[in-house]
Amino acid sequence: RTNGVVCDPITSQGFSVTLTECFSTCPRYIQQRTVGRIESNPEPPTLFMGENLLPAHLVELVTCSDTFFLSTCVPNLLRGADCSHRGGRPGFVRLVVSGTSTKLVWADFHGKGMNQTLGNAILYPNAGILFIDFEHGSTLQLTGTLETKFTEPHQSLEETDRLCVFSIAKWRFTQNATPRRWQFFGYSTHHPLLKENDALIKAMVPMEGGPSQIISGVAKWRAKGEESLFRAELMSCWAESSNVRTYKFHLDRPLHFEPGQYCT
Repeated sequence: RTNGVVCDPITSQGFSVTLTECFSTCPRYIQQRTVGRIESNPEPPTLFMGENLLPAHLVELVTCSDTFFLSTCVPNLLRGADCSHRGGRPGFVRLVVSGTSTKLVWADFHGKGMNQTLGNAILYPNAGILFIDFEHGSTLQLTGTLETKFTEPHQSLEETDRLCVFSIAKWRFTQNATPRRWQFFGYSTHHPLLKENDALIKAMVPMEGGPSQIISGVAKWRAKGEESLFRAELMSCWAESSNVRTYKFHLDRPLHFEPGQYCT
């Protein structure tokens, strides 16, 4: 990842950036995709905008997504802008709706521990989110405020004690934003398993304007998101030495692997 300052001049052909930061990104929660094709005669982009509440088809996009990008900044710092990747099993983002207010909720998985995003949000909560419809080339941009809440270990959501809450102020949906169409290969094998915990979400995300409704895609996508998992039955184990043990498992289907690979 690179952060920097956009330099003049900005032209129709593009722009240049003077780099101020460069560091590697944790690959654990990144899905495997590549640009599959580029539409030769794409439809022109169409823009739709609104505030707070999302239409049904955008609710579906958010709650079924496995990837989004989160931008934060600190206005009085030249080097404060940052854009980070967030990924998980499909359905890892929930919506909490009450009246005319909508909030996105997701568990903040442990990455490289640099706190680029969370540090910015503490100083300046305004943030932006980008969802990409990889199949159709559309984009959903959200602006609002980001807050981090901490839970007790036994009340965690997806095995983390950090809960991110994003309050939507405005949204912008661009249909046919890009002619690129991405090909999906597979999910990261490091994602924590998703679990429903509506009681925790309601306790940590109080809403104004009456009772809140939690919209989740976890139940719909659990089988899809977990299809890469294996069920293993421990058959036997024995000591090879004083500090090495061997375990023998029976798997529910064939496991194809290469030397050097390992299981978590």
